[in-house]
Amino acid sequence: MPSLKRIVVIVAASLALVYVAAGAFVYFYQSHMIFVPQARVEKIPGDFGAHYETLTIPARTSDDPVAKLAAWWVEGEPKTAHPEHVKALLYLHGNYGNVGDNAAHAARLSRYGVDVLLPDYRGFGESSGPFPSEKRVYEDAETAWQWLLREKHYSPAEIVIYGHSLGGAIAIELASQHPDAGGLIVESSFTSVVEMAQLNSKFRIWPMNLLVSQRFDSIDRVGSLGMPVLFIHGGADHVVPLFMAQRMYDRVPGPKALVVIPSGGHDNCAVVGGEQYVAAVRGFLEGLK
Repeated sequence: MPSLKRIVVIVAASLALVYVAAGAFVYFYQSHMIFVPQARVEKIPGDFGAHYETLTIPARTSDDPVAKLAAWWVEGEPKTAHPEHVKALLYLHGNYGNVGDNAAHAARLSRYGVDVLLPDYRGFGESSGPFPSEKRVYEDAETAWQWLLREKHYSPAEIVIYGHSLGGAIAIELASQHPDAGGLIVESSFTSVVEMAQLNSKFRIWPMNLLVSQRFDSIDRVGSLGMPVLFIHGGADHVVPLFMAQRMYDRVPGPKALVVIPSGGHDNCAVVGGEQYVAAVRGFLEGLK
């Protein structure tokens, strides 16, 4: 029979091996833990009464020279309600699904009188390209931004960047690169992936600050934002806690607002918020001069 000491050593070594292997899995597979793209697009803005056009936007990068982004261009209606200053929203969706999961919201936003560009990141929906990563979605957001400038001839000040959930982190990064944008709306988004991981007890046994490479460090970027910023968050959001929106709001140096939808969850602030949501977004757009 092996001695007790030998058994303890074997057990400890086995646990250490499992710990290291699990940590390695988190490190190398984390993009697949963050992004959950779906290929099939099940809904379109036309299902919700919006006039729209399907686009294919070249997304050439050094590691992906033939990639293309599938996108929707949703026309703002009615034109008489077009805000005097803002002409378009660049809407950046979250980590799950594809543009089809955001068709209803794109149609809703277009009724504020602004045109809406809704792109899918590479690897999502009908966009080509490899599996998403933090670097790639940042590049895709930049591609969509440049398309608005080049093809629609908007000035940066006529564009508001709008991001939901993970798309909020992408929107914050894009806005930090384009301080001349008209404004920024961040809905149901988080401070960083590291802080999100630390909310989950099963990740606390690892040094997440060392393991996380897909960081999305919004909390470190919001302090440089100079354009007006609107944060929208659900008081009943059980995915991203409200305190994260509050922390980012506190760090924004320029004009800002935080609107809390008391019964809003992670994905339904517009629906649950009703007139409160409409007043917040419409008021923000109309206040941009």
